[in-house]
Amino acid sequence: MSSLEAAYDLRHVTRHLIACPTEIMVYGMPYSHIGEYLLAENPDYSAICQTFYQFYSSYTYPYGTIAVTDCSRLDELALLMKDIHSRYSLDDSQTASIQRMDGYSPVIFYDFGDYVRALCGNDAEQLTQFETLLEQVVPYKAHTEKYFTAARGPLPIEHYSGITTSAPSTNSLASSYSQTSWYLATH
Repeated sequence: MSSLEAAYDLRHVTRHLIACPTEIMVYGMPYSHIGEYLLAENPDYSAICQTFYQFYSSYTYPYGTIAVTDCSRLDELALLMKDIHSRYSLDDSQTASIQRMDGYSPVIFYDFGDYVRALCGNDAEQLTQFETLLEQVVPYKAHTEKYFTAARGPLPIEHYSGITTSAPSTNSLASSYSQTSWYLATH
């Protein structure tokens, strides 16, 4: 899965991370369709995402999400998030309105962009600064109307930034979140 916490840990070993921020159908990555774009001397990340989307839009189970994260921009994002976290916080009542990206109860993975939108509230200037940087961090992404979860079946996508976070999760499986490198860099 494409989580910010995992991407941040990989930032020194890869420039780009191509991943799905939700569960992927059993077919997996449609390599026979996207392989030519992956294996090119200069990978065509836009074509990878669009071809993935086209494949899953017409698949028997039309559910798929994909994104490309530019890991070289994650230190810059961490600095911005450190500033945002020093100024804003969420209360538990706000998490219910953030786009969930899994079928767990309680939720483990939330859409990162929607999380920060909730965090920044009415600060339009801060949100614009964040969204501008997020577009550079996740320059390519695609998704079908819904994503699939084994626990809950298909769920709608209303907000999609292409990367998830466990920041507001109260699920015990995310209890070590505060020990991640991402958390330590942003708090």
